[in-house]
Amino acid sequence: MERGQHLLFQGGSKRLLTGADIREFLIRCPQAIGLTIIAGPLIVRQESGWAGIVLIAESHISVHTDGLEVYVDVFSCRQFPSKDVIDLAYDLLCLYDMPGSAIRQLERGWATPPSR
Repeated sequence: MERGQHLLFQGGSKRLLTGADIREFLIRCPQAIGLTIIAGPLIVRQESGWAGIVLIAESHISVHTDGLEVYVDVFSCRQFPSKDVIDLAYDLLCLYDMPGSAIRQLERGWATPPSR
């Protein structure tokens, strides 16, 4: 059985992002990595930035901003090319490696089922 993947990363944007920027990323990201949009994207303006999510048949992709800080979360029951997601985010969300930037990749699922 194929294990899924969870990609989390954060970085700084070179400019304040708009809801349109978040929407474009959330539409183009699943297309770029072969995942299927089933709902959204939904974009909400918050006090300090934006929050957006797109539901994909394989799980979800979300983006949150806080000023110039950007947080991206891609969770899928299928493997996907992480580098393509990161490259697209750096391009569309104008990211750069600021102090505190981080990328984490996790394998989705349990190696052995948790005991009760």
